[in-house]
Amino acid sequence: MSAPPRELVAVLSAKGGCGATFLAINLAGELARHGAPSILVLDLDFCKGDVGGFLDAPGECDVHQLIQAGDHVDTAMLRGCARDYGEGGFQILVQPEDLTNLDVIGQAETVPLLEAAREGWDQVIVDCGSRIDPATLAAMLASDRVLVVLTPDIPALRDAKRILALFTRLGVDTDRVRFVLNKISRSARLDEDEVEEQLGHPLYARIRRDEETCATADLEGRLVRHVAPLSALSRDLRRTWGCLDEAPIPSPRISKRWSLPWSR
Repeated sequence: MSAPPRELVAVLSAKGGCGATFLAINLAGELARHGAPSILVLDLDFCKGDVGGFLDAPGECDVHQLIQAGDHVDTAMLRGCARDYGEGGFQILVQPEDLTNLDVIGQAETVPLLEAAREGWDQVIVDCGSRIDPATLAAMLASDRVLVVLTPDIPALRDAKRILALFTRLGVDTDRVRFVLNKISRSARLDEDEVEEQLGHPLYARIRRDEETCATADLEGRLVRHVAPLSALSRDLRRTWGCLDEAPIPSPRISKRWSLPWSR
């Protein structure tokens, strides 16, 4: 299978803790493994971006500094600021460690950054965190694909539906939206069929819960495929690479029916 064409992909958590950063960095690793020539993970979560923390790779230069350049930001500046995550085969642009640098970033400041990133890398994965603000909304509107990560629980499903409604009101083509169900387990309150039914959209990828492997990856600042290449979680992430394709990806289902309060 050949690598997908050059594109920009935004990854958004339906709510906090669904796993946008986890998916963004591990998807970048899978894209590299499948032969994408150049890949950038751009941390656009100006609240508390975690890409550098997940990979134990804080940068001397960060996205906040690039934003200060305004319209003058270009691909050369981004390349000079990006840091190699050599083991994964991709580069990252991180948020500052110092939270006193937090600022409200608007669409006007974000668009030049996105354009420079698209020009400089074959694949750009934008980690939007769980916030919808002018910066992340600009990224989602500019992206070729938007991956919305949710977990099998009512708050995440409710927020995923709210995001979908927002896109509809903004006139965004919802065919660009790909839903990824993360942290699937037998104890989940919602099963996959129920999530798809309530969303009115297919799930394009499914990722099982594996707290032990995730904890090890977090502790070592590494990707899942490097700490547990034979795990079910690693297999799910390899399959998730296909979420950039048109067809949904089937996976074994954990059967358990449950009705949402508003569907009764």
